[in-house]
This record gives sequence, structure tokens and C-alpha cells, in this order.
Amino acid sequence: MISGAEIAALHDICPNAKLAEENNQEFIYLPELNVTVGNSVRILQGLLCPSNHSGYSTRLFLSEQISERPNIGSQPANWTTHNILTKTWYSWSWQGVSETLPLQQMLLSHLGALR
Repeated sequence: MISGAEIAALHDICPNAKLAEENNQEFIYLPELNVTVGNSVRILQGLLCPSNHSGYSTRLFLSEQISERPNIGSQPANWTTHNILTKTWYSWSWQGVSETLPLQQMLLSHLGALR
């Protein structure tokens, strides 16, 4: 279970982060999340899943697909859609962000892929 202190640590990145749950799976809703893509910053909604989801140890879902990122590093991004909390979310193929990381570091690791 995600503690209030863990969510509070995310407030440095996204001041209104809050816990959400669907089908016994916890998420952190991140309204007004700053997502840096190249030299620009987009403000999107985010949904961090700090546990296994769809074959990934952790995932970050965004309210929009980042069209400028058809590749992440040298690999195709393989953007997919997911219906979570009655909303369509977008995520990319990005492995290796451990569920043992503090939430702030976990979020920054996911966001770093999009820079």
C-alpha cells in the first residue's frame, strides 16, 4: 500500500499528485505533469503505476501520445492505449524501472525516457 508520505514526496514534481485505485491496483494520478520532450515542456495528465502492469514492473501512462517520440533510444516506442479509471491513457515500451525505487525516482526514470 502506498503511503501518504510517498505521495507527498511526489509533490515536488507534481503538486496535486494523489492516490487512485482500480481493481485492487494502486496508481498515482498526476494532474498537470510537466513532461520535457526535447527543448519543450508539455503539461499533461499522468498516471504512475508503481507495480506490475501489462508485463512491465512499473509504468507511466500519459493523457496523450508523444508523437515526437516514435523511438525511445534506439528502439521503437511501441505506443499502446489502455483504459484505466474510465479514461484512455497512452504508454510506451520502457522496461527496467524497478518497483523498489522511491516513487519520485521511479517517475523521473520514466520521464527521462521522453527527453
